[in-house]
Amino acid sequence: QGKFEAGLNYIRQGSEIQPNDEKEKYHLSIAPEFFEFGPYFTPRGVPSSLPVEPVEDDLPILEAPQAEDFLEEAELALRKKDFEKSLRLVDEAIKMKPFLNKAVILKAKIYYQSGFIEQSLEVLENFVTEHPDDHETLVVLGRVYKIVGNYEPAKEAYEKLVGQNGTNLEWLSELAEINYALNDLGAAHDLYHRIYSLS
Repeated sequence: QGKFEAGLNYIRQGSEIQPNDEKEKYHLSIAPEFFEFGPYFTPRGVPSSLPVEPVEDDLPILEAPQAEDFLEEAELALRKKDFEKSLRLVDEAIKMKPFLNKAVILKAKIYYQSGFIEQSLEVLENFVTEHPDDHETLVVLGRVYKIVGNYEPAKEAYEKLVGQNGTNLEWLSELAEINYALNDLGAAHDLYHRIYSLS
């Protein structure tokens, strides 16, 4: 205790402490009585602060989920017929990317498979209205109308598609079948002839 008091007096007088050995240096460097003067003396090999654990460089960096992650989970939920969960997940994806057509198509698919045909068509119609050049969504819209036997809007959808790409054999074939179902045999025949000439 006397040595500490002496050390304090030396420092207050502006004098340098000269410890006699490394052990004494260490004890003087960590003595709380010297804290008022800051880190006055730190012997070699003794850190001036507590050691910090090194951070591992290979630790995984957690990233925020992306819209595609929600869609992947929604697909899995749909396969399990968990329509409520699937719809909730796809809505999260749409919030993040409102113009992602595959999210809209998946939402329509969920409604369709759960028996809500009108909601399925409404989702597709709204998206196609805002994005008339989106071929993929327009194809799904026309296909759903065709499946439920609503041929006039199905014909309209496929006519838009063929108008944008008149050499797509699949779209031409679908339109020919729809015209045949509407008993428009002349239009169906012309389309089949066109398909033959392009094949």
